[in-house]
Amino acid sequence: MAEKAEVLNEVLEEDGKNTDEGSHVSVVVVPKSQAVPYGSEKDFLLMCSLKAPFYEVQSRAPVSLVCVIDQSSSMSGDRLRLVKNSLKFIIQNLSKQDSLSIVVYDTQCNTAMGFTVMDSKGKAKANKIADNIRARGRTNLVGGLIRAIEEFEKEASSGEVRSIMLFTDGQANVGYTTPMDVVRATVDTKFAAMGPTDRTNSRPRASKSGKEKPTAELKSALEDLQKKCRAFFRRRKLQRGRKTATED
Repeated sequence: MAEKAEVLNEVLEEDGKNTDEGSHVSVVVVPKSQAVPYGSEKDFLLMCSLKAPFYEVQSRAPVSLVCVIDQSSSMSGDRLRLVKNSLKFIIQNLSKQDSLSIVVYDTQCNTAMGFTVMDSKGKAKANKIADNIRARGRTNLVGGLIRAIEEFEKEASSGEVRSIMLFTDGQANVGYTTPMDVVRATVDTKFAAMGPTDRTNSRPRASKSGKEKPTAELKSALEDLQKKCRAFFRRRKLQRGRKTATED
């Protein structure tokens, strides 16, 4: 039986030579028993392992990403370890057409790395920063988000897809702390600059369902943001159409 398995592997290996490296399925068959009595009939198990070739989408749009990392004291232990592993996974899966920025926050906010191309040198730099993240201080969540938005505003990134990923346990205790105030501060620069007061950081108003009730100012800010986003994508679509027509 072992001989049959070896023969099968040789056939698969020979077949793989006729294709580009990494473009074929790897198959390994291992019998439960290495030998059985000659001439006997017996049912036995085989373990068949299949490994698909590596697949990468070549035509996806380049990505510009800001990772916002909560490194406050409440993130110590398993929480921060999971965040650092997740950050390294993201770094590993970005390519040289992508750019990454890392913002860390505790009581204060800091841009640990501005937009950096994710080639081998950029990945090494990002991984070193991930390794050096340590839990300390309080949780200025809104400050971290605003700093991430500022990264896009102050530096033109090349990615067609622009995203912010927030890694936090959500226990904000510095600056704006209620969900509605945090959201509003990210879309309303005047509100963000004003800073929290006893009124804004007081217990949020709740509806009969117990959920926080959005203010008229917040609704207006969100609607304005939505209009700006739609206008932005309309302009991008028009620009792409003009570029395609020029190339034709």
